[in-house]
Amino acid sequence: MSPVERPGVPNTRPLPGAIITVRPARGGEEITRLHADPNGRFEIALEPGTYLILPLPPQANASLPRGKATVEVPVNRFVEVMVKYDSGIR
Repeated sequence: MSPVERPGVPNTRPLPGAIITVRPARGGEEITRLHADPNGRFEIALEPGTYLILPLPPQANASLPRGKATVEVPVNRFVEVMVKYDSGIR
């Protein structure tokens, strides 16, 4: 992610080491937490259901970038989720 967006220039890249947390979509305690790999990818085995993915910055004391995604996990299938972060810079 770049702090400055330019028209026509994608402002995306993987975020290695991002902390990925998972909670039930309707609220509740954190189910699991892990770190994205060096390519910004992660895999989590979950029971079928709807979940809230709350990615955190790689640095534990940082407040940005932040992201959020909801995912529906079907029975016996993998789901690919792209988590988008917001740098907070406008």
